[in-house]
Amino acid sequence: MIQFFSKRRGEKGFTLIELLVVIAIIGILAGIVLVALGGARTRARDARIISAMSQMRTQAELFQVDNLSYLTFDCGAAGAANPAAMEGVCADVNSQNGSRGRPTVTVEPAAGAAYCAWAVLATAGATIDRWYCIDSTGTAVTTDTNPTGATYCVAATSYVCPPSI
Repeated sequence: MIQFFSKRRGEKGFTLIELLVVIAIIGILAGIVLVALGGARTRARDARIISAMSQMRTQAELFQVDNLSYLTFDCGAAGAANPAAMEGVCADVNSQNGSRGRPTVTVEPAAGAAYCAWAVLATAGATIDRWYCIDSTGTAVTTDTNPTGATYCVAATSYVCPPSI
């Protein structure tokens, strides 16, 4: 029989103090592991967003080969007239980004000769946002420069991504 408060010589079992020490050690180790996993989840979301944006770049090139332009290549509202594969990529980024939403795509409006697309990464915080940006020149970068600034990815102005971090 296990006795919690004292042991007599030759008796087997653990005292209450020994059990509490073991439980405390297990609790501390579990807390450390849970804290470490919080950042891993966010980094995993970012990796999935980057992967989806890379698929988007592939879809854009296939779309351009079939249509000789990027004109209707878009990631607008769900159910828009997007190619089916493109809609899947847009929905995937949206599912990882939560309230930050779907990727934004700007396409050169006259001939559809160029595009630029970006999504906010999940690790973006209140003070520094991070974006993943792709464009028709083959650029794919993580940047802390807002792609919607006056110089980059702006309709009728520029269809290139900002420089990487």
